[in-house]
Amino acid sequence: MQTKKSTFLHCAVVFIIAFGFRFLPPIGQITPYGMGILGTFIAAIYGWSTIGMVWPSFICLTSIGLTIGVNQMIAAGFNVTIISMIFVFLLMAVLDETGAVTWLVNTILGGKFTKGKPWMTLMLLFLAVYVGGVLNSMVMAIVFVGVFTNICQSLKVQPFTKLPTFMMIGAALSLLMGQIGIPVMGNALMLVATYNAMFPVPLNFAKYMVFMIPMGILTIAFFIVLMRFVFRVDVTPLKEFDPSMVGEKKAITRDQKLAIAFFVIYMVLIVVSSISVLGPVAAFLGKFGMFGIIAMVLCVMMLLKKEDGTPFLNFHLSASKIAWDPILMVAFIMVISSYMNTAETGISQTLMGLLMPFAQLNPLVFIVIALLFAVILTNVATNLIVVVLVMPVLFNFASMVGLNSTMLILLLFIFSHLAICTPAAAPPTGICMTATEIIKPTDMMKYAIICLPFLFIFVMVVGIPFANLIF
Repeated sequence: MQTKKSTFLHCAVVFIIAFGFRFLPPIGQITPYGMGILGTFIAAIYGWSTIGMVWPSFICLTSIGLTIGVNQMIAAGFNVTIISMIFVFLLMAVLDETGAVTWLVNTILGGKFTKGKPWMTLMLLFLAVYVGGVLNSMVMAIVFVGVFTNICQSLKVQPFTKLPTFMMIGAALSLLMGQIGIPVMGNALMLVATYNAMFPVPLNFAKYMVFMIPMGILTIAFFIVLMRFVFRVDVTPLKEFDPSMVGEKKAITRDQKLAIAFFVIYMVLIVVSSISVLGPVAAFLGKFGMFGIIAMVLCVMMLLKKEDGTPFLNFHLSASKIAWDPILMVAFIMVISSYMNTAETGISQTLMGLLMPFAQLNPLVFIVIALLFAVILTNVATNLIVVVLVMPVLFNFASMVGLNSTMLILLLFIFSHLAICTPAAAPPTGICMTATEIIKPTDMMKYAIICLPFLFIFVMVVGIPFANLIF
């Protein structure tokens, strides 16, 4: 726990870097204007790592506003994507309030067809975690730590052995893959928004999902293969798994049906709006955009009543549950993404100068080095920071050698979420490491580090040809 003195020191460092870096001698081809922008980025990374999200984001938004102009900062940072993101939190709040998420997870785990099939049971458990990661990775991480602990204790699994350890690694991996499965929610929304702000052609939502969802599930399945054939984890206790271990299975309520229905409607409308072959339907929905679609869905929700007579969507109650930390972080990232790679900063030219020696390498070798760097960095830094640092490098390199840049960026999205090795790698991973009744965090870190090269090779070998088929 930080002391007031250390917090004050970190705040002072953020302030000095954010406002003082612009006065340092330019680096490479970076202009004084670019030094101001680069300084705010460095300050933000430092602040997010040592203080939190909110205060550093506010300071760095103010600092970059001083460099590019406050009106320009507001236009780039608090744009339609951020407003849409805020409104999506209202929909997620209703899913949580009605218990729809818990019902959905319990339903996935409630099937009897896995009885006596431990590996299938394990895959089903991880798929439930994946769905939880799509909906709310932080909350579901806490839920599944309890669920997996209860399962292990009920089945009398010896604590601190391979099975509970790998179950927690798999839970973290599944949550992280779920985070990037759907491009209009959670981390995926942040990643796609950053991409769209940085590059001229926006990502297609439908193609994104066709690639990302199967790749996420295949990565989880490959992890189970590693458990079985490489680490030889004994899953015999899971033969006795019973759905009652994850909680009482209850009938779905009217409110839960409605909440899930509105979520599905929102997802369908968003996906349809990005499928150009649907012609006038896609064109009509495209005029609304993400903000218009979520606004329409929320307006209908506010007109309805719950079974107890209260508003189905109580705007003020749900708004109180909005997570401002990621919103402010993404607002800053949107500004940085829009301005850091412009010609006026000189940052892109400096990066390209650094890249030129590597351009002589075989393109595949360079790509492997860049993505491997992302995998290593994501286990000690925030996923989004890794993407912002590496994405322009990959994009510029792909343009130089004529490769499919979208394919490389989507692989980067996956690699930036193989953050399973340290508690600081990602919040879901940190939460999974708190299951100290059944695992030792050091064991989880050790085995995760060993798994990482296998996962890296798998995603490269399967992801490149798969992405080429779609993009």
